[in-house]
Amino acid sequence: MDRAPAWLQQTLDEHRRWLESLGREGRKLDLIGRDLRNLDLSGAKLAEADLAEVRLDGCRLAGTDFYAAALQGASLINCDLRGAMLRKAEVNGANLGGAQLAQANLSRSSFIGADLRGADMRDVDATKALFVDADLRGASLEGALLDRAGFSGARVYGIRLARARMIETVHAETIDIGPDTNPIQLTGDQARRWLMDQVPSE
Repeated sequence: MDRAPAWLQQTLDEHRRWLESLGREGRKLDLIGRDLRNLDLSGAKLAEADLAEVRLDGCRLAGTDFYAAALQGASLINCDLRGAMLRKAEVNGANLGGAQLAQANLSRSSFIGADLRGADMRDVDATKALFVDADLRGASLEGALLDRAGFSGARVYGIRLARARMIETVHAETIDIGPDTNPIQLTGDQARRWLMDQVPSE
């Protein structure tokens, strides 16, 4: 795991100044399309940064602040995002396969069309998060707060939802519960009932 190179650290410092001064000093972070794989950026202040299509595969991002950041199309495969702040972040179309997101704040975030296969999302706050058309196959959302989260069009084969909270408030017009070789579409009440049935009664 590598530390941030000098040029990146300087850019991060400029962004921190921009945030703290409400835009009067420093410069907003723009790393669109950059290759930043396998870096340790734990605890970095990346709120409101432009990070579309950035490559962060294998990065350590535990506790990193991505509040309202633009991460559309980013690659975050096998990232450590435990405890990260992703509230209001736009993560549409991103690849988070195998990412560690336990206890992250995903409230009001947007993961439309994102690849979250095998992601560890235990105990996240996903209040009003959008997983519309996302691939959640094999993902763990055990203990997650799913208050009014959106799952319409999501692929959920093998999803784990034990202890998930507020599952009854989830919006899911359609979901696909089948594997690649045998798609199985559920709609309306049937979709919502299937999701609720994945949370065993204690």
